This record gives sequence, C-alpha cells and structure tokens, in this order.
Amino acid sequence: MSWKLLASPILYLALVFLLVGDLGSHISANAYDIECTLSWHPPFTPNGPAQCMVAEIPNSKKGKHDGKPQQVYECSWCGRGDGKPSSCYDCLNGNDEPVTGPGGSWDCPAGVDVWPKLGAYQFVCSRFEQGQQVDYFCKRRHLNGACPSDKCKQIE
Repeated sequence: MSWKLLASPILYLALVFLLVGDLGSHISANAYDIECTLSWHPPFTPNGPAQCMVAEIPNSKKGKHDGKPQQVYECSWCGRGDGKPSSCYDCLNGNDEPVTGPGGSWDCPAGVDVWPKLGAYQFVCSRFEQGQQVDYFCKRRHLNGACPSDKCKQIE
C-alpha cells in the first residue's frame, strides 16, 4: 500500500481522537485553580473574601460527598477561567416552577450550596435579582465555581 492511501485514514482517525478528547475537557486559564466542588459564595461584605469549599469526590461516585474532611478557602477573587458563571440543571423557583437558561442550565452568579436534606433538589443556586439574593433548588450541577489558588488561603 502506498503512503498516500494510509495517510488520509490515519489523519482522520487522529483528528477524531483529538476532538473526542477535547469535548470532555474544561477550559481554564490557570492550571492551579481551586474547583469549588462542594459550595462557593461571593463576599458577604463589600470588601470581604469569597468562600470556596472543596470535598474529595471519588471517581466511582462523582457528585457525592465521600465523608473526607472538607477544605475551606477564603479568596480575594473567584471566577472560572472560561468566564462562565457556575450553574445547575433542572431548577425550580420558590413556587416549584421550572426555570432554565440558555442551553438548559441556570446560572448561579451569587453562589452554589449543597443541602442533602432537600432530597432530589439538593443544590441551591443563588442569584441576585433586583438587589436581593434569590435561591433556586436544582437536581444537578453543571459548572462548579472556581478560584485561582494564588488568590486564596485555606482556613479549614
């Protein structure tokens, strides 16, 4: 077989592997970002720190807290490297009405928390609406909050 006949299928196969591998990746401007896998909150006071809580998540049970000690960070600034806010899927407002944003997820620019006692809607997605914090209750996370490690200090 000639080289020209083999080059084309090999090239296409390599491109497919690169594309499939890239679809599962998360874009981040800083490889040392702390991903807030348990919760995150913006500053509670104008000049106060943001808070990021991290829990170890085993590969076999992604999304479930495994009982290991939490790590709590105070950060002078938080934001994802891709510029998107944290978000959740399958959310309800205070009247149990479904809400959704572009692409099916609901942005949570005022923080995300986890309250397991809430059952299926255990993720609390917070937003600021007309100057007030409003909470929405969601079934699953979409994008976690993240904070650059050089802007954070571990407090617990």
